[in-house]
Amino acid sequence: MQEVKAHPTAAADIDNLGPLLLALGDDASNWPAAAGSTEQTMEMLELIERDMARYEQAVIPVEHILLPGLYARKITIPADCRLIGKVQVSPHLNFVLEGDITFMVDGVVQRVGAGWEGSIPGCTKKIGYTHKRTVWMTVHPNPDNETDVAVLERRIAVDSYAIYLERTRQLPAGEAA
Repeated sequence: MQEVKAHPTAAADIDNLGPLLLALGDDASNWPAAAGSTEQTMEMLELIERDMARYEQAVIPVEHILLPGLYARKITIPADCRLIGKVQVSPHLNFVLEGDITFMVDGVVQRVGAGWEGSIPGCTKKIGYTHKRTVWMTVHPNPDNETDVAVLERRIAVDSYAIYLERTRQLPAGEAA
């Protein structure tokens, strides 16, 4: 399994951002440059997300899978779709079950297909473009076997980096988000 590690954005990663943003439909020079800190990268992605909101939005249904100790989310994304996710609170497993997608997380751009698997750290936000219809699955811990999907969704993701920071400030010392 490939791990996508959290790290400051390197110059080569910034260069790799251009093709992804071009695939997203705009000239890369119109987008803000990636920055080194998590805060700057999140700010850049939130700017991109606000810009993407002006386009027609795809409906991407979510299949929720509950197993003892685990909560999985499977989405089927149409071809030629530009998408951006919420801020993921904690580390999680990712699988591409079918398709072809270019995505960026933590400043690293990858093009992957069916069979790819990877772990992605918490405090991250993914942005991507599907070259073909793509089926993507994330797997999250569910230690108390919660069955309310709304509760699970609030646990695993938040709408913005500011909300993530606020949530982490409210946690007891030493407890992860």
